Amino acid sequence: MRGQAGILGSESSFNFKKLQVISRSLKSLGIGLEQGSMFHTARNFAVIATVLVSPVVLAQAQSFGQDAGQVPYTAASLEGEFAFVETYAAHVAQAQGVYRFDGKGNFSALALINQPSSSGERVVVSVPATGPYTVNPDGTGTLVLNVTRPDGGISTVTQDLLITKAIPQQGEKVATEWVSMQREPSAIVGGAAFVTSVATRRPDGSP
Repeated sequence: MRGQAGILGSESSFNFKKLQVISRSLKSLGIGLEQGSMFHTARNFAVIATVLVSPVVLAQAQSFGQDAGQVPYTAASLEGEFAFVETYAAHVAQAQGVYRFDGKGNFSALALINQPSSSGERVVVSVPATGPYTVNPDGTGTLVLNVTRPDGGISTVTQDLLITKAIPQQGEKVATEWVSMQREPSAIVGGAAFVTSVATRRPDGSP
């Protein structure tokens, strides 16, 4: 038992994630551990202690551990629908709406903007936008929005985005949240307002 503890460490200090990685490596080599007794059976300790020093297992375990962190973000990471809230400097206005990304570098969006009017009352306008987007391997990227203004004209603005939350899925990183900031003042709200956004993925199958 002393030798086993020297290799594996105490039960409280042994990293469960590392044990999962080792278990996956052993499984790929045709070696299985008994379910329901990962820490408590002599057989499991013996199996791990025997093969843990194997260069094959060590190399494969290291590969499994690195894969998740080294998978790059791509345009496909944003594929799907995101609900977003856009705010303007001093909170003079707010927008909310939905982005739809095709996963190949193009998007469409529709926003409702609540803003002050020249008469002092607040008005709500519907503003569509389309354009290309890019995603870098580190999760940064850009949105180029061709915004159709309420007067029918089109303004083009660029937002710098950052993916802040993601989940692994089938060997890829799937973004679940991103934030952005606009380089130019708002194309809709006056006063040179600074624009920032937060977007959250909607469940698949959203209408």
